[in-house]
Amino acid sequence: MTEHEQGGETHEHGSEPPGFFDKPSTRKAVWIVLIVLCAGFALAGFVIDTHGYFAVEGFGAFYAIFGFIVFSFIVLAGQHLRKILMRPEDYYDD
Repeated sequence: MTEHEQGGETHEHGSEPPGFFDKPSTRKAVWIVLIVLCAGFALAGFVIDTHGYFAVEGFGAFYAIFGFIVFSFIVLAGQHLRKILMRPEDYYDD
């Protein structure tokens, strides 16, 4: 008799039930929360008075934009560094 005939459930990851973040509704909720938080922090830059050292820091969303650009640079640089530094799987084998 198969699991389906016995009333058992089969899942994508074997016999384990889906985890909390495997549900599409949870993923969507997490994305919405992240987007709202990012937008809120970017908008807060226009309300909170920061005393920056440079004139460009006076722009409200400067830190949000700067952070996004730097994060993107780090990710893209990491992809190229991987090509340079990557070793074969059996590199440390005798």
